Amino acid sequence: MDSNQLSRKATDLQSVPALQTPAFTQNYSINNFMFNLDNELLMEYSPSNWDLNNLINKELEWLSIDTQELYQKNLILKKSELEKYGWIDRKFTYKFNKYGFRCDDFTQEPSIIFLGASVTLGTGLPMEDTWAYKTAQSVKLKRVNLGVGGGANDTAFRLANFWLPRILPKIVVFLPTINTRLEVVRETKSDIWSAWLIGSNNKFYYDWVSNDINCRLNYLKNSLAIKQLCTELNIKYVELKETDTIYLDYARDLHHPGIKSNNNLHQKVLSKIE
Repeated sequence: MDSNQLSRKATDLQSVPALQTPAFTQNYSINNFMFNLDNELLMEYSPSNWDLNNLINKELEWLSIDTQELYQKNLILKKSELEKYGWIDRKFTYKFNKYGFRCDDFTQEPSIIFLGASVTLGTGLPMEDTWAYKTAQSVKLKRVNLGVGGGANDTAFRLANFWLPRILPKIVVFLPTINTRLEVVRETKSDIWSAWLIGSNNKFYYDWVSNDINCRLNYLKNSLAIKQLCTELNIKYVELKETDTIYLDYARDLHHPGIKSNNNLHQKVLSKIE
């Protein structure tokens, strides 16, 4: 990387304003929050399908589907599973940076970027047990985790399109999520349309998801777009398959892949990087 690239990289990162805690007003539709923020780029660089008010610079004990209520329920109904996977009284936190991502703030250090949904974010796991953390440690690069719980493959491209030219990582790893998800960007947030909308009055999504070719082509467009970004920026690109996530055990929420599963995924990534 020449001096001009380094100078541009530093300037670009400095020009991205840190998210300030916005004032939210509920819109009373499911999982939908509306907010005002004087930042026209917000929809390009944030995990904006989430309640950012609860993520920015926060360290949380519980998150999303990995809730305290679910844990207490599982202590009654599925205690043997929690014991089997080592989650009884196992405490850890989710720490988010100033942009709402589960990693340290972005710098000019040589880095590796991870793209994907909740498996990439590491839902239900301590950070050090996630495949992204283990991979970054193995390749000795700063970890930039742009995984968004509940996100779509569209989300991965949207974030890659904004952050890759600014961070200029050495490596990008993309773990696709289920291709029936579709991100729809609105003025102040994005909605992730998924299979739960089938049977609702959302005729567009029903027609779209009912034909599998739409789902397959949408994944392919995002995959090829991220790969092309990496080619143009001279970044090593590694893509996994959704089926590369093999469930050998479960995370604390008893839904997402556990520690052994993440270690297996980590080994698969390393084999592709090397």
